[in-house]
Amino acid sequence: MAVRFIVAVILSAVFAYGGNIVCRLLMAHFWGGDAAAIPGNTERIGILFFVFLFVFLHFVVKPRVLYAQLFRFRWLLGAILFAVCVLAEFHGSSIGVWNLWIQPDAPYINNSVPIFGTIRPERTDEFVVNTPLAFSQAFTGYSPVNSIAQAWPTNMLTVYNQPVLDLTLIAKPFYWGYVLLGTAKGLAWFWCGRFIALFLVSFEMFRVLTKDRRVWALVGAFLLAFAPVVQWWFSVNFLVEMLVFGQLAVLAAFYFLRTESVVKKLIWAIVFALSVCAYLFSLYPAWMVPFAYLFAVLFIWVVATNFRAAPRRRTEWLYVLLAVIIIGGLAAYWYFGSKDTIEVIRNTVYPGQRQTTGGGTFGNLFNYWMNLTLPYIQTNNYSGGAIFPGFFPFGEVLAIALLIRTKLKDKLLLALLCVNAFLILYAGIGFPMPLAKATLLSYSQPWAVAIASTGVSVFILVRSLSAWSGIAAASNVSGKFLVHLKKRGLPIALPVVLIAFVVISGASVNPLMRGISAVTQKPLYAEVQKLQAEDPGIWITTYPAGNYTIMAGAPTINSANIIPALGRWWLLDPDHQYMDTYNRYAHVVIGFNNEKTTFGPGGEIIGIDLAMKDLHKLNVKYICLNDVVNDPQNLPTLSWEGGHATLIYHEYNIRIYKIEYST
Repeated sequence: MAVRFIVAVILSAVFAYGGNIVCRLLMAHFWGGDAAAIPGNTERIGILFFVFLFVFLHFVVKPRVLYAQLFRFRWLLGAILFAVCVLAEFHGSSIGVWNLWIQPDAPYINNSVPIFGTIRPERTDEFVVNTPLAFSQAFTGYSPVNSIAQAWPTNMLTVYNQPVLDLTLIAKPFYWGYVLLGTAKGLAWFWCGRFIALFLVSFEMFRVLTKDRRVWALVGAFLLAFAPVVQWWFSVNFLVEMLVFGQLAVLAAFYFLRTESVVKKLIWAIVFALSVCAYLFSLYPAWMVPFAYLFAVLFIWVVATNFRAAPRRRTEWLYVLLAVIIIGGLAAYWYFGSKDTIEVIRNTVYPGQRQTTGGGTFGNLFNYWMNLTLPYIQTNNYSGGAIFPGFFPFGEVLAIALLIRTKLKDKLLLALLCVNAFLILYAGIGFPMPLAKATLLSYSQPWAVAIASTGVSVFILVRSLSAWSGIAAASNVSGKFLVHLKKRGLPIALPVVLIAFVVISGASVNPLMRGISAVTQKPLYAEVQKLQAEDPGIWITTYPAGNYTIMAGAPTINSANIIPALGRWWLLDPDHQYMDTYNRYAHVVIGFNNEKTTFGPGGEIIGIDLAMKDLHKLNVKYICLNDVVNDPQNLPTLSWEGGHATLIYHEYNIRIYKIEYST
């Protein structure tokens, strides 16, 4: 065995070296660029070495023994992988785009090119909004109120809720890295911790749903963790958190009911309570509502089928009461700390006044074939068309056939089919508004409900395939179909095909990056920090660089306005003439003129043509402009009644003006 292991190591090293060359060619082919310009970094070779070593270990150790040990130590291996990824600062953010957008002619930055995959300029919600907000929190001491984002007191517990050092952090473990280890390792903690947790928790959930048929549990974990919709939306709108903590709450209830240990019951009660809170804190109703139906069904099934699995004690109600107190206490603390902000959001044009009745998205259920090619082609429909690979209606047909064969014995499968039919009806046809409101689906959107439906389809598919494989394995019938399933189909080939399908369609969506030097090593980043240290002030920056300067700690008016700064805009619009334009979540583009301030058309991107004489109303101290984006003159005037602008920095097409006002 020792000789075979040495040979496996040598072969792994050789294949890793060759694999690095192949990866560079593939990255250049699918995503453009020159293969020679893609660094052959040691990280890529090292990762490929361990991948090939795992493959060759199948010839060193019997596969049954190998997988038994992987299963036995799965949580330890997950923890080791997580620790390595955090220490190495691996993540999947597309912050490398900033290296192309900000001073691209500046000296080359190490680690600005992906190890695997490609950066995604189209995922602006991630690297333009969510990630910069998290980075800016470091300059506030992770305060619940951030005055760097949009240069306005902004609640960080709602909308894009961010790492905050307060009581709610106990239910946000994926943000602990920011607070404990700083921005670079915090970003790695956020990305890698969420993926590893999603995979492991999903595996445990499907172990329960498949009666511990581990091959099918593994398929379920892959279908959720690598799902295209999960990968395209990985860092925004908290889909990963909903999947992790929704499943974890169900698992906590399962183990709470089955264990006889008083200590374990207490632990599971606390895990359940914190999981429910984490789900609530996600605060993205478009997915929270439809997925709540799925997790409610799973929870009810777990309680109904396991209530008598272990002796019930009266003291268990104390644990239930404790869980209720934790949920109620944390939820109340969060709500009353965010009440004013929630009220502002409720009264916005978007997202506050958005209500839908559904319909028109039935076709989205079949996007799994399109998802197979999305990471490798150029299209304008990336994240919007991504779904879970539930392969509707294949799983539903298998489920119905199984229910007919077993005379409706599988009550969970029946309930899942009913939930999915309910969601599909809303997504495809729609409900009358009273019914949409009564079911809370009016707070969602048809496309989001369709996505949730494909998620339910995954649960139906895996449970059905697992059940059919069990029937095939136990059957002595000589029918050709069951014999084929038993010998070649379900046990081996189909799981491999399903896993390969989802890995191809999801694994390459996000890049594998290391560190945050693509942001922090730009000359502009150092200049902004220097100016803020010497003479701090409020900034206006060329769009979308307003989201870059907040990562350097500069309060920037036109960073993403996740909550409308009504008091500020009313200074420019005292008659509230343009209220519907700026009373919303929006990206703000600011230009300058010598006459009058006006607001452009509304929408997700709003334009403001700002009169130089009105700069003092906003208390602006610095204006940062890009020679490439703006007219070479940059500002219509450097002097006006009441103030003047002085050019204090000009390097690699970036200009910074300091604004001074007459007393």
